[in-house]
Amino acid sequence: MCTNPRVGLGRDKQGGSALLLITLAISMLLGFLAMFLLAENQVQAGAARVRLSSLRAYHEAIGELERARMIIVQAPYDRLGRNTAVRQALDSASRRIAGTDVTVERLTGDGGSWYRLTSRVPYEGTERVVHRTFRDKDYFSSYCIFVSKNSLGIRGGKTGDIHTNKDLEFVYADGVYDSTITAVDGVTYRFGATPENTHISGGFNPHAERIDFSIDDYDGCNLPSIERKVDPRYRFPNDNDIKIKLKREGSSQILEVEIYTKPKPQFGGRQKIETRLLPAPPNGVIYAGGDIFGIEGDVVGRLTIATKGRIDITGNIVYRDAEGDPAYLNGTNPNAPYEANPDYDNQASLGLIAHGDVLFTRHVPQRFEMNGSLLSIEGRVGLEGLVQNGNGTLSAYNRFVDELGNPVSARFDKESIRILGGTSTARRPSTVVISGGSGAFLCGFRLGRTVFDPSVIEAPPPYFLARPEARFFAFELAK
Repeated sequence: MCTNPRVGLGRDKQGGSALLLITLAISMLLGFLAMFLLAENQVQAGAARVRLSSLRAYHEAIGELERARMIIVQAPYDRLGRNTAVRQALDSASRRIAGTDVTVERLTGDGGSWYRLTSRVPYEGTERVVHRTFRDKDYFSSYCIFVSKNSLGIRGGKTGDIHTNKDLEFVYADGVYDSTITAVDGVTYRFGATPENTHISGGFNPHAERIDFSIDDYDGCNLPSIERKVDPRYRFPNDNDIKIKLKREGSSQILEVEIYTKPKPQFGGRQKIETRLLPAPPNGVIYAGGDIFGIEGDVVGRLTIATKGRIDITGNIVYRDAEGDPAYLNGTNPNAPYEANPDYDNQASLGLIAHGDVLFTRHVPQRFEMNGSLLSIEGRVGLEGLVQNGNGTLSAYNRFVDELGNPVSARFDKESIRILGGTSTARRPSTVVISGGSGAFLCGFRLGRTVFDPSVIEAPPPYFLARPEARFFAFELAK
């Protein structure tokens, strides 16, 4: 068989050229791919570097804010209740907390307590900016329940922080508590409550540090400091007792104040002197040197009512808006949920402060609602008619007397109490008395529900008592 060598040789040359072209194309493609991957890796490496620098800057800003926090926490307070580290920063041109690159600014006026710290850390041609808001005072209205001198027993469910400088008792099973609970001398469980069926979703420390309640040399935590802030029209003298009816006229707060003599046996008790109809005080503060032996009504403004004596609560006290909508629904219906009212559009607040007791009297309605922050400096907040010894142990109940001290036969047996607010007290608070042996009801409110009012975190009642300790809130990434 004959072949043509020239023909075969031409095909080999054509095949070699094609192979060379393919090889060159593949090489070019691989080169382009390598260049692309190299560029992509460089971009990713640059992005990773930026992310790492950003993260480093963020943590550096957090660390600087934490350093500023420690300086503020450790700084003393002056006689006017001002944190000296904050005051020095505000008085400087840079507004920096000494020893840091953190600046401070006011969020409220000169008399306010809200501030914001800012830390700025540069990186990669830009900067990380992190804020932290804080309050330079810890208001006692921020507690759901605070007890300074006695142990405390709680039941059911509560929101808001709880603290006692003694021991804490959980009473009954299935208690649900969604905020921080602290005690100094440990906890116990009674009447079916156990660690397993008591549910605490916030912080829990049964061996916390003691919190001082009344600080005489600190201007923000005593009655004289409140008295000095009162407009003379709203200061009532020591030799008078008063009753207050809180009224609403649209969005305006009205006070109907009845003024009485002190109870005198020769007159058969108190004698009424006059009635005054007053608008709410400009700074929200009312001060009585004597007892406030009756208070009830609607609150639409921001008020603090303080007395050197005691306060008797005689009827419902409810936060309302200009249209009359209550802050919470079902305050007098214990069979329905006690929950925030979506139609309420106000930020009313009431502080009741007494050197003596703040009492729910036997005259309150069967279904009773109380909105407000209640504080007793040396007495207790709770039921009328109880007799307690020095450590808060109950020695008698349903022991009532009239205004002259004569015994009155009566029984405190009400259907329900619903509280929106908080209680701070020296002695053990009470809304119910149960048998120490069987757990049976003895007196008080058969059903109870307490809901902490979160609005007082931002806007406590005016000039409410506080302690000189800064309270810090979450970090905020601004840039």
